[in-house]
Amino acid sequence: MLANCYNLTWESGLNITQLRDSEQTLVATGPNYEYVAVYDIRASSKLSSGLSIANTIFVCFILAGGALLFTTQVNDLVINPIEQMILKVTKISENPLIAA
Repeated sequence: MLANCYNLTWESGLNITQLRDSEQTLVATGPNYEYVAVYDIRASSKLSSGLSIANTIFVCFILAGGALLFTTQVNDLVINPIEQMILKVTKISENPLIAA
């Protein structure tokens, strides 16, 4: 989209007021910025948004997988031995001769 700043005649059918600031790139040229070009970058904005959503979902899956692995290892290395020790102490408290 190209316009002469003095006349503001646009050479495109797109209305720039429909574009957000993040969806347009403004380039001005000439000695007194006589010509202004506004580029529509909605396609790249949509692609960037989609990739950001995909990145967030990927990170969520990685964190969930890490939490599951961490929980499994904690159960094997900490919780199960403590439960076994509690069972042994309970048996010993019921019959102290078992410890010998």
